[in-house]
Amino acid sequence: MLAWMGAPRVYEGFLTVDPPTQLAQRQQLQFEGERRYNDLARLQDPLAPTPPDAAMVDAAVNTALPAAATARPSLLGLIGSSLGLGAADDGSGKAPGAPTVEQTGIIAQKIAFCESLPLDCTALDDPRAAECGMCHRDGLDSRGRAHRGGMFISSDDQIRANELSNTNGGPASYRPSVGSCAPQNFTLMRENCQARELQLQCQRAGAATSANQCGQCYGAAPAGATGLLYVGPKPRAYTAILNVSHPGAYSGPGGAGLVVTLANGGTVQLPPSSRAVLDPQTVAITVTEGDTIKIQIYGCPAVWCGWLSSPDGKRVVSLDVGEQAIAPTNGLVIAGDKRSGQVGAAVAKDADIWSTFQAQVPNTVLWYGRRSEILLPIIRQAWYSTGPPDGIRQGAVVTDYVTSIINTSSSITISTNLPGFSPDPAPGQAKMLWLTYDDGTSASYPDGTTITLTGIATATTATLTIQVPATLVDPIFADDKADCPTGPLVLTEVGAGLMGAHSCFKADGSFNPTPYCLQELFAAAGGTPKGTDYPSTQAKATALVAPSGTLDDTVAALNNRANIALYGVDMNGAPVDFATFKDASMRMFGTAPKNPCDGPNAQTGPHSPECLDYLWRTSGNPGADANVTVDPTSLPYQYCGAAGLLAPLNADGTPNQANVAAANANGSLPGIRGFYQSIFQAARDSSDFDAQAAAMRNCYNINLEPPVAPTGSCPPPNPTDWNCLGPSATAQPEVFAVCPKNDYTVARRRRRGQTGAAVRGRLMARPTIR
Repeated sequence: MLAWMGAPRVYEGFLTVDPPTQLAQRQQLQFEGERRYNDLARLQDPLAPTPPDAAMVDAAVNTALPAAATARPSLLGLIGSSLGLGAADDGSGKAPGAPTVEQTGIIAQKIAFCESLPLDCTALDDPRAAECGMCHRDGLDSRGRAHRGGMFISSDDQIRANELSNTNGGPASYRPSVGSCAPQNFTLMRENCQARELQLQCQRAGAATSANQCGQCYGAAPAGATGLLYVGPKPRAYTAILNVSHPGAYSGPGGAGLVVTLANGGTVQLPPSSRAVLDPQTVAITVTEGDTIKIQIYGCPAVWCGWLSSPDGKRVVSLDVGEQAIAPTNGLVIAGDKRSGQVGAAVAKDADIWSTFQAQVPNTVLWYGRRSEILLPIIRQAWYSTGPPDGIRQGAVVTDYVTSIINTSSSITISTNLPGFSPDPAPGQAKMLWLTYDDGTSASYPDGTTITLTGIATATTATLTIQVPATLVDPIFADDKADCPTGPLVLTEVGAGLMGAHSCFKADGSFNPTPYCLQELFAAAGGTPKGTDYPSTQAKATALVAPSGTLDDTVAALNNRANIALYGVDMNGAPVDFATFKDASMRMFGTAPKNPCDGPNAQTGPHSPECLDYLWRTSGNPGADANVTVDPTSLPYQYCGAAGLLAPLNADGTPNQANVAAANANGSLPGIRGFYQSIFQAARDSSDFDAQAAAMRNCYNINLEPPVAPTGSCPPPNPTDWNCLGPSATAQPEVFAVCPKNDYTVARRRRRGQTGAAVRGRLMARPTIR
């Protein structure tokens, strides 16, 4: 065994010496080493002008170091060459001057796998996607193309983001290791992915409607967003707190001073109060945005207000926002907010309560003022005696009795026989009922007078019909709560109309497609004022409205067109032809690509397979880039053919990544066009058979048959050898290698009667070594 191990060998110890199999085994061994030990190994460039500093590499890989306050450099950031942009390599070595980063190996496989994933949040549960995240919008993949879907993030970069989060607090901020995608649009876990996708769906929705699951944060909108957020299924019932400044002065049916009738017919009640103006009360009610509720106040004070709030008080909406009707008509009118003069003068009668209550009333709540000529003032005191109350004469205060029967009896006749009027305060003397009202007026009724209470009840009861204008709940997702910590949410068209929350809805919630409305929807979809469809006039706004006439269908059409203009695919992910892409781009952005290669990467690359296919089709026409007015996929292959070995697309239309990478290694569009032109020109040049034969395969996938030389032009033993084209073929062979005996074994292919070495398929005569 030792002798065998010590013996010199000139072959590597693979199972076979067949070169293709050797190559495959070597690559498999290399891949396994990368997978087990260092998947970045193949990406490092030892010949880079400025290789990474050893200390930087150590800091990047040593996760045992204490987490710094700022992110430590990523290993991928230390690699000298750009990832994913080099030419494909077969593993046998790179030619001088070739790109130093190859598109093979474990990292390349991970990048390709992640970027092949469509945006499906459930895919993140797959263990194979442990180093993948989902980019929800505005991403660029490893080849610089607009991308929405899976992207690669190394475990090293994930650890780094987690360390920084632990140090600084807050959620981790992840970015793809290759390509680009903003952290807020890049998610690694299914739950976060689904949440972000729902959020973005709502930001594209244009408005909150009954047909979607979105709500509008009234009065707040995150930077760069539309104020729309995900709220889940609708309609959504919720518990609101009804806050009122006073529960009414008289007893209504069942002894209530204030009665709320809900949309389902149920009622809630509050007892009456003897306070002049203020006696704040609350009651919980269950409502849904758009519900109609009725509030009856028996004995309405001079000023009154009410509002709905969430249980924690952070989200409020004033009742006046949803006001539909008031009875009696014009009996209550808006007096202003809590700082108005009318409110201040009225609440002075209850100054002790106002000092505390005014801080509880939101600034957005408007107060109602009573018009006493329509809605009669309320009784502040009822006095039964021989004269008006003056603090001297004897009498009975019968206020509670009188106010309690106003809504329960049709009339009363003044006498000592009435309950509450006895014992007689002045026996044998003529007495009367003195009524003092909250507006300072008074009236008297002598014994024997009949008072019609029905008239008093009707004339002092205010009825407000209110449509619930908003939903007072927190958003579902934590990010949305941070963006919308207070204020009501608007979930429906009716709510938007009542709140004036969206320019696209009238007060009754119907769609109002004004130019300003369509401009908002156009911008929300991603369009710009330069787009030819920008709704600058009513006619252009009307033209954008979907045939159904609904806002939801209009928004869906705009979003679909914007998706085509951005990514070249519709909202279902189906690719569109170049003409459709070009039209959508012009309509949404006002710019149209001249050809599939026109864009920010034109001068540097990388370029999309569609771009390369266009260049391949037009490889013999340098002027073809000026402008393309037809779908490039309809252009014929007038130069190199679709089946050429270097064609960027496979026969089924899918990208040939190796050929795409090889072409992109030439950089700019002129460089790639020159590369393709050289192939086309070489295929036409018959001066060098070897070069032409290779070019014909690369350009057309056609194998040229070598020409048959005249028999007399070559000496035996090879009279028909294709290289024997004339007397020059009889020249003495050139010495190309000298191999000392027993130093290295060269695989030989012998023909009968001749000794030689096989070099790249050419049989060369072996010179005599002297």
